[in-house]
Amino acid sequence: MNTLEWGAVFRWCVVVQAWAIPCQILCSVLFPNLPHRGVLFAKSLAVLLVGFGSWMLYAWLHLPFDSWLPWLTWILLCAGTWTLWRRERRRGYIAGQSNQPAAEGLAWPLVELVFWGPFLFWLWVASLQPGVFHTEQPMDFMFINSLWNSRQYPPQDAWLAGQPVSYYYLGYWLLTTVAKAAAVQPALAYHIGQATWFALLIAGALGMGGSLAGLSRRRFDWVAAGVTATAVAVMGNLQAVRDQLAARSIGLERLSHQLDWRPLGVGNGAEVPWYGPEWGSWWWWDSARVMADRGLDGGHLEVITEFPFFSFLLGDNHPHVLSAPFLFLSMGLALQWLAGERGQAHSHSVFSRFGLAATLVAAAFFMNTWDVLSVCGLLAAAAVLGAPDIDTWRRRIGVFGLAVPTMLAVAAVMVVPYLLTSRNQVEGVAFNLLNPSRPGQFLLMWGPLLSGAVLSLWMLHRTRPRDWTGALVWIGGAPLLGLAWMLAATFGPPAYRLSAVLGIDLRIVQSLIAERWAFGWIVPVLLLALLGWSCNSLRQVVNAPNPGYPGAVLHAVLLTGGLLLLAVPEFLFLRDVFGPLARMNTVFKFHYQAWILLAVTGSTTIVILVRGSQRFAGALAVGIVSAVFAVGLLYPVSALAGKAADASRPPSLNALRDLQRYDPARAAAVDWIRHHTDPEAVIAEAPGISYRPETSWISGLTGRPTLMGWQGHEAQWRGRAFTTQAAARVDALEGMYVRRPVDEIVALMRLWGVEFLLLGPIEESRFAVSTQRRQELQSVLVTVWSMEPYLLLARPDAVLRG
Repeated sequence: MNTLEWGAVFRWCVVVQAWAIPCQILCSVLFPNLPHRGVLFAKSLAVLLVGFGSWMLYAWLHLPFDSWLPWLTWILLCAGTWTLWRRERRRGYIAGQSNQPAAEGLAWPLVELVFWGPFLFWLWVASLQPGVFHTEQPMDFMFINSLWNSRQYPPQDAWLAGQPVSYYYLGYWLLTTVAKAAAVQPALAYHIGQATWFALLIAGALGMGGSLAGLSRRRFDWVAAGVTATAVAVMGNLQAVRDQLAARSIGLERLSHQLDWRPLGVGNGAEVPWYGPEWGSWWWWDSARVMADRGLDGGHLEVITEFPFFSFLLGDNHPHVLSAPFLFLSMGLALQWLAGERGQAHSHSVFSRFGLAATLVAAAFFMNTWDVLSVCGLLAAAAVLGAPDIDTWRRRIGVFGLAVPTMLAVAAVMVVPYLLTSRNQVEGVAFNLLNPSRPGQFLLMWGPLLSGAVLSLWMLHRTRPRDWTGALVWIGGAPLLGLAWMLAATFGPPAYRLSAVLGIDLRIVQSLIAERWAFGWIVPVLLLALLGWSCNSLRQVVNAPNPGYPGAVLHAVLLTGGLLLLAVPEFLFLRDVFGPLARMNTVFKFHYQAWILLAVTGSTTIVILVRGSQRFAGALAVGIVSAVFAVGLLYPVSALAGKAADASRPPSLNALRDLQRYDPARAAAVDWIRHHTDPEAVIAEAPGISYRPETSWISGLTGRPTLMGWQGHEAQWRGRAFTTQAAARVDALEGMYVRRPVDEIVALMRLWGVEFLLLGPIEESRFAVSTQRRQELQSVLVTVWSMEPYLLLARPDAVLRG
């Protein structure tokens, strides 16, 4: 990495550290009952409050998105924090002054070390392969560039000129806000931001695990913190074991066939390095495609089974990655409520926590909309179960009816500007009648965390009075209800609806349902049984005068939430553009959240039980689960070693470094456009093709809008309304490049607001541009830049900078 890159890293670190200063004070007010007083959440809280606050000023007051806007928000945050701290100090509600004993704080150097250590580590990982040209990296980079260029609300979609962004973009906004404040260009901000989010995830997991396990002693449990952070952000699934064995010619063909595992290629064991298959083969990708569904004909239907470490390794700065660290703020707030607010009913911090809860819900809505149910459910449960001096279910329901709708209403008001510009991507809720998860695939993905969930249930159960009748009712009743629901769906309206949607006979649909569920009932029934057990444990913990340990209620809530997120896609999914049977996105987004929740509960359970006195059977169970968790570390170790062995040299954080090295003409075009055109100037290029980084590259790499970017992705973001928009824009592009008479080109460009037109290999191939047509375009337009094989033409009245 060169001096320019290290300078950008330094400015970025200064910004994050400065923003965190008032939030460390704010966390001591908001989280006084947590063993670390919330200090490990301070940087996440800072990024969220400054970034979201800047968006509020941008969207509601229409302040321009310039570098001073985040600093204005930070000044307002400092003023608010100071005011709140003084009032709480005067009333005696600051930790250490209330009637409750103060939680022990953490040493400042250690807090900084556990954040900046992972940050620097992931900077190194990202620098090994800095390009942003595979999978959906071009899309993520496009959004960052678009927001960087959008000074006025609403932010513009660079892949659909003239239209606002219609995607949950708050995560991109937060990253771009830090970049603006630090004066770090998007090409460097992409990887520095990714390293920051990895460190935020680690810090959040540390804070949650150490608090949950250490609450009883009011001391932070560093062992539980480390195990939790490893399980959340580092551990992988068991697919890596298959990959390693296959690379050494141990294919396990018979077992793979029996368990319905996807076939793998078998390598030559004598030639593979110690870490397994070669990096260039993308063997590590298999772990994110462990499960698969089947179409009507039995053909493959994609199912995404990502987990946090894979996401960071892949390098896509997607909404599910950017939202993950902020789930721990919701968990921390929930634990604060459940740890007790007695004596603080009139404290200003109580209202501040309510405001933070509403902010977290609002942020989840357009950071990653799929997180809303988890965030709302977690905060609602904590608000009701942790309300002071309320010990009956009747009163709890009353609190729920007042507090939760108010919180949702405040959150909805916050995001009104986003709601006015976004488009619904969902086509409705569908019943999953044909694709229950297959047991072998499910256990390959969820073996470690599912074993942790069972261990957590056993731990909660053993501390409660033996209510076997209630337990059997819940454990047996939930699967019976699920199977009854499936029978009703098979012979009721859901099957009729599916028959109509697919256009096939109802009897064929019903026979397919019976065939798929004859052996597919195992995973849904298992999940419902565990969910019933978890609900019963939650009921017992809430009703018990002594819950066993102070974090037991939140432990049960998180466990129930994680199992519910796993169970829902077995029965329901949200329909989208991928088809009437595709539950890919529902499985992906629900399971991703479940990974985080179950990783927290499973890892803290292991530490709590290891420290407690155990009989032989209990100790054996803990040992087995711990070993399964340890096997999950094979994936990050081997994948990182493979990536390091295949790294491009020298390391760099510049997302455009590979472009500059291997395609200097395109790099020169990007550089010229950045320096000589207005940030919102519209540039015509060939319509994009999803997952093809060589298309829509001008708009993606510069943030200058184009008429039509990646069409498949725009269709996902905008739904059915996009079809009409796409047809008109493609027709206009064809008119500009080949179809319209040359004397109409300038008028057509003005009609669509296009100032520049790119001619390159993609455009010439897509529109069959002849040499004569190229000359005609040059005769009516101005050549402003050229380098073989690219030519950039401009309208005669186009405005150039510099």
